[in-house]
Amino acid sequence: MDPVELEKYFKDRYGRKDPRGRGEHDDDYDDDQVPDEITQQSLLPDVKSPNLWPVKCRIGEERQTALLLMRKFLALENDEKALQIKSVIVKE
Repeated sequence: MDPVELEKYFKDRYGRKDPRGRGEHDDDYDDDQVPDEITQQSLLPDVKSPNLWPVKCRIGEERQTALLLMRKFLALENDEKALQIKSVIVKE
């Protein structure tokens, strides 16, 4: 098979299909274009997303506060009261 035929074969076989089962591509969108609603919806947190816990601190002490929090996480890592921290973010 030449590359053009191979590309057509894979597009026909694995391309987006109409959800109603007609097997035709959706004419509303190009193959490379994703609707804005879907893009925005994927940015929203869901039930499985971790909670955000903003911590207030003095101006200029953000980095030090983050380091203290990570030290506490490491100190309690093997304890039964281990902190469930996924990440710490500091605004520069």
